[in-house]
Amino acid sequence: MESGQLSKGNQSKGFPHRVEARVSSKTFKQLCELLTSSDNHSMSSLVREILENKKLLIRYQDHSFDDWMEELVLIHQEINRIGININQVTKNFNGSKNAMHQILMGKKLSQQLKSVKNQMKMLETNLAKIQSKWLSEL
Repeated sequence: MESGQLSKGNQSKGFPHRVEARVSSKTFKQLCELLTSSDNHSMSSLVREILENKKLLIRYQDHSFDDWMEELVLIHQEINRIGININQVTKNFNGSKNAMHQILMGKKLSQQLKSVKNQMKMLETNLAKIQSKWLSEL
């Protein structure tokens, strides 16, 4: 198909004319980098926006928070597990008529609560680090 000729497939999309161009490897690499960080889904749509002088929306992901976020997820999972254990111990405690069994369940509950307290301290420490980094970047 000659350049400028109508393409039936794209006429319905509002782009009736086909344009082709060759670019250097350096330019192609730059376009590929723009494509991966923009909201465009194809090289054609990216080039159209550039040719039409439209503003490109470029996404940037700060990976410096990744390790902290992973640790926060692990802490969250551990707190959930501890909460399930506390619910089981409490149910067992309330269902028991034996005083010794209740004392044993009370001790288990106390251990679980200490574990929650430790996890909460870790969570507060990590959140403070994230908060100080986040606020320092503003």
